[in-house]
Amino acid sequence: LASDLPWYAGEVVHQLQWSRFAVLGHSMGAAAGTLMAGSQYPSSDALVALCCLDLLGPLSRSVGSSGQNLLKGLKSREKYLQRQLRGTQKVYASLEDCIAARLRSMKALPGQQRLTD
Repeated sequence: LASDLPWYAGEVVHQLQWSRFAVLGHSMGAAAGTLMAGSQYPSSDALVALCCLDLLGPLSRSVGSSGQNLLKGLKSREKYLQRQLRGTQKVYASLEDCIAARLRSMKALPGQQRLTD
């Protein structure tokens, strides 16, 4: 997914210890590059140039909050993947706590989501 690519690219930047880098992206790679630029991931001054080829653009919420929404999503993905690498899972104290967490996420990310029986 295009939304996963910025996290992987950020990991490459981290592993190679680059303080600055540029992205040349085509199609989905261009969408990933715009996600990185818009969210300033992995840091606000690391991405110094972006060239996009054949980009239609990722869907977003209001223009004014796009960067912050993208950064929040990427950091959430990073936290989830780090937990997977450690082999740990999020455990809720009860089924009700689990359902409450799911309902909070649905309110935070409105759209086509729905709970089914």
